[in-house]
Amino acid sequence: MSLEIIQIIEADEGQARTVDQVHRKASFRTNIAFDGPSGIQDIWKNRPALVVMDLMIPGIGGKDIPSKTPAVHASAKFRRLIPGYGEIAGSFFS
Repeated sequence: MSLEIIQIIEADEGQARTVDQVHRKASFRTNIAFDGPSGIQDIWKNRPALVVMDLMIPGIGGKDIPSKTPAVHASAKFRRLIPGYGEIAGSFFS
């Protein structure tokens, strides 16, 4: 059985690992990128079902990533990680 992939894009290693652990415990496969350009490459390569990202990441802002991956954006859900709150915002990027 193939597990869905969740792409995590977060510059802070501690926060990235926390998000990673939560999703792995929920039986998802995860992939972590610590900057925007690496995250974009990983999105194209892995075609994740969900992208969880910070808005402030090195190389390119999180709000710009969906526009750099339009083919994937059509099928993946993009969620913003709210640093300091430990929540994932529920709105889609448009």
